[in-house]
Amino acid sequence: MKKLLLATFLCTALIIDASAGTAVVIKDPRQDPAKQQFLSVPTQQGAGYFPFQLSLITPVQFPPEDWDINGLAINLLYGTSHNFKGLALGGIANRTTGRTDGILIAPIANIVNNDGTSLQIALVNFSEFTFTGLQIGAVNVAAFDDNAGAEAFQIGVLYNYANAINGAQIGLINHANYAKGLQIGLINYAADMSGIQIGLINVIDSKDYPFFPIINARF
Repeated sequence: MKKLLLATFLCTALIIDASAGTAVVIKDPRQDPAKQQFLSVPTQQGAGYFPFQLSLITPVQFPPEDWDINGLAINLLYGTSHNFKGLALGGIANRTTGRTDGILIAPIANIVNNDGTSLQIALVNFSEFTFTGLQIGAVNVAAFDDNAGAEAFQIGVLYNYANAINGAQIGLINHANYAKGLQIGLINYAADMSGIQIGLINVIDSKDYPFFPIINARF
C-alpha cells in the first residue's frame, strides 16, 4: 500500500525522487516521547538567501530553486525552494527540498523532502523525514522514510500515513507502523501502538488478538 500511495502521489503532485537522509527514529511507541531518539537530516545551506520568492513553474522562478527563502513564497503554479521559513502560497503546489518551518497552503499539494515544523493545508500533504505540526487534507503523509517519525496531528478526509507518530490521526483510513496516541476513522491500522483506536475496523498487529471493532487499545 505504501508503494501504491507514493506512485499515486507522484502522478498527482509531479514530485521527483526524494533525497536520502536520516530522520527521527522511534524504536518503541510505548516509550515516553521525551525519551525518543531524534536524529535530523543535516541542514545544508542553499546557494543563496532571499526574503521573497516568486514562481510561475519551476524552473521559471526567482530566486532559483536551490536558494533559501526566509519570508514569503508566492508560487503561481508550482515553485520550489531549498531551506524555507515563512509562508508559502501555491496556485497548484509548493515544494521544499531543505528544512521547512512555517505555513504551506496550496489547492493540490505540499511536498517537503526534508525535516521541518509546519502547518500544511492541501489536497495532498507529504513530508518525507522528521515532521512536527499539523497536516490537513484529503491525503496526508508524514515521516514517510522507514527510519522517520513525527510529532503530529493528521486530519485527512481519505487517508493518513506515518511510519512512526506521536499524536493523532483522524480520517477515513489511518495507517502507521508505530503509533503513540489516537487513531479515529473507519479503518485504523498500526503494526505496533501505544494508544487507542476508534472505528469500525481496528487492527494493532502486535497484540495477541489484533482486531477489535469500535474500540481497540494497547498500552
